[in-house]
Amino acid sequence: MAATMASAGRISKLAQVIGAFKHLRISQVTGNQSGYVLHRTIWSGSLFGPETDKSSPRIPLRKPRQPANVFFIYMKKVEPQIVRGDPGIGRKEIVSRAAAMWRELDPEEKAKIAMQRKQLYEKYKQEKKEYLENITPEQIREEEAKKQKKLAKKMKLTRRSLGMPSKPWPPFNCFLSEKFGEREDESVSTYFKILSDRWRILDESEKEKYKQISHDMKIQYLKDMDAWEGKMMEYGRYDVLRKSTLEGLKKKDKKEPKKKKKVRFADEVEEFS
Repeated sequence: MAATMASAGRISKLAQVIGAFKHLRISQVTGNQSGYVLHRTIWSGSLFGPETDKSSPRIPLRKPRQPANVFFIYMKKVEPQIVRGDPGIGRKEIVSRAAAMWRELDPEEKAKIAMQRKQLYEKYKQEKKEYLENITPEQIREEEAKKQKKLAKKMKLTRRSLGMPSKPWPPFNCFLSEKFGEREDESVSTYFKILSDRWRILDESEKEKYKQISHDMKIQYLKDMDAWEGKMMEYGRYDVLRKSTLEGLKKKDKKEPKKKKKVRFADEVEEFS
C-alpha cells in the first residue's frame, strides 16, 4: 500500500513537471535611453512536439506596414472608376484627377475616410506591438539588412542626381568596351561568354594595355571626386561625402585645435575706459 502511494506521488510530481514544460517561452529583456523595457521572445515552443493550443503566440511572417494616408485611401477607391472612363490613362494623370476629385469631395465623406484610416492605424499599432514582442534574432538581422540596403540605394540615387563621378572600370571592362563593337550575329550573353574566355587566355603583356587604361581612369576619377566633394562641401552637403572623406575631416579637426584670439593690453584699456 505504501509503495503504491509513493508511486502515485512520483507520477503526480512528474505530471506537474510535464505541465510546466508543456510550453516554453524564452525572452530577452532589453532597455533603451527612454527607460522602457522590451520583452523580446527569442524562442517559443513545446518540448513535446507541436501544440494544438490556439492561444500560443503567433510570430508574424513579415513586418507590418503603416497604412496609407487619407488621400491615397480615397485614390485607391476611385481609381477603378477613373480607369474605366479612360482605359489608356497613365499613373500621373490618375493621381492628378484623383486630387481634383478629392478637393471637391464633401467634408463628411473626407471625415469618414479619416475615421477609416484611424481604424487601420490602430490595427497597425497592435500588429506592430505583436511583431516586436515575438520577433526572432534572424528577423532582426533581416530587417536591419533591408534597411541598410534601402538607405544605400537612396544614397546612390541622391549622389547620382548631384553629379557624382562614375567609378573607374576594371581592366576586364575596358577590354569588353573595346571588343564589344565587333559583335555581329551573336546574342549579348553569348558574346559576353566568348569575350570572357578570350580574356582568360589573353597574354599578360596584352592585358597590360587594359590595366594601364584602368589605372588612368582611376587617377582621373580621384581628381574628379576631389573636385566634386569640394563643391558638395561648399553647398553644405556633407551627407553625400564618402566615409573616408568624413573620417579625414574629423582627424584634421582634431589635429588643428582652434586658436584663441589674443587681446592686446591696449585694447582692454580702451574697452574699459
